[in-house]
Amino acid sequence: MGQHPNNKSLISETADIEQQATRILRRLCESGAVLAVAEGMETAVVVRETQGGGTSKTASVSADFVAVLALNAWVDCPDPNRISRYKITQSGRNKLLELSCATT
Repeated sequence: MGQHPNNKSLISETADIEQQATRILRRLCESGAVLAVAEGMETAVVVRETQGGGTSKTASVSADFVAVLALNAWVDCPDPNRISRYKITQSGRNKLLELSCATT
């Protein structure tokens, strides 16, 4: 039989996921923000447009974690490509509100 993770480890893992999700979703709510993932890269970045037309990196997260966000429909990428750009969804905004209320 397979081993069952203990409840303490599941709680810790859930808390880590929620903490990462809160951080990234909060950044994606900023004006002009996208979560960019390049093929073959281990790290994804949240960038936003600056007033001068450039971009500014505001956060980074593992590329694997982007799959967690997408599978939960918290982010969406309408045009996957060599560099995929994800935006927060209404579901993601709702989750951020839920997570923010849970920590206060």
